[in-house]
Amino acid sequence: MAWVQKAGGQKQPWNPAKNDAWLQSITNPRGKVYVGSPTQGTYWNVDRMEPSVFNREVQQLLQAGYRWEGDETTLSRQQQGKKSDETPVRVSILRDRRFNGYLVVKLPHTLDAEVEAIVTAYMTASPSVRDAIVSDVHGRPAGVLSAYGQRMASVAVRTGDIDALRRGVVATGLAEGRLDDPRDNLFVLAAVNDSASLLGTTLQAVIDEVKGLLPPAGVDGLQQFTQYADSEKAIEAFHIRRCGSGQDFLYA
Repeated sequence: MAWVQKAGGQKQPWNPAKNDAWLQSITNPRGKVYVGSPTQGTYWNVDRMEPSVFNREVQQLLQAGYRWEGDETTLSRQQQGKKSDETPVRVSILRDRRFNGYLVVKLPHTLDAEVEAIVTAYMTASPSVRDAIVSDVHGRPAGVLSAYGQRMASVAVRTGDIDALRRGVVATGLAEGRLDDPRDNLFVLAAVNDSASLLGTTLQAVIDEVKGLLPPAGVDGLQQFTQYADSEKAIEAFHIRRCGSGQDFLYA
C-alpha cells in the first residue's frame, strides 16, 4: 500500500515506518478493517523475494489482536486481556488436542488459519524473534507444521497460489530435524515437490526464495531432498496420490 504524506507542502515518500504509523492510527481506536486487496498471491513480493507490505500489514493487525471474520475480507479486534505489544506467536497452541489428525481434516479448515498465523508471523519477524520461535518447535508442534506443509501443497494446486507453497515450504523447513520421526517430512516434501511442478516451478526454486528465513538445519534437510533421483522423490514412491481436481484437489 504505497502512499505519500504531505507536510508543509512537501511530499514525503512512503516507507514502512510511516505505513506502520498509519495502521496504528486504526488499531488504537479498535476500528474494523475492511481488506481491499485479494488475499491470494499477495503475501510475498516476488521481485524482492521477501514478505509483501500487505503481509506486513496483516501481521501488524494480528499482533494488535485482530482476527479474520469468516470470508477474509474483514478483520476486527477481539476483546482480550493481553497487552497489544505481546508477541502473538505462541507455538504452544499447536500442542492442543484440536490438532489431532490435522493432516487429514477437511481442507480448508479453521485450524489452517491458526497455523498460518504462526508461519506468516515467523516469516515477517526479526531474526531474534524467529530464533525464539524455532526453539519452541519440537515434537508435536513440528508435526503440525509438517502437516500444514502438505496441506498447503494441495491448496497451492487448487488456487495456483505460489504463496501457499512458500508458506508450506517454510513450515516444512521449521519442522525439519525436530519431528518425533524425521521420515515424516519426506512424505510432505514429495507432495510439495509435486505441487511445485504442477505450478510450473521447482521445489529448489521455492527453497531458494525462502531459505534466508529458515534455520540452517531446515535448509540442509530441504536441500538433501532435492538431491534425490526423480523416481525417489516422486509422490508414487511415498504412496501419495493426486485426488480430485479444481477446488477438490488433494494429496492423499
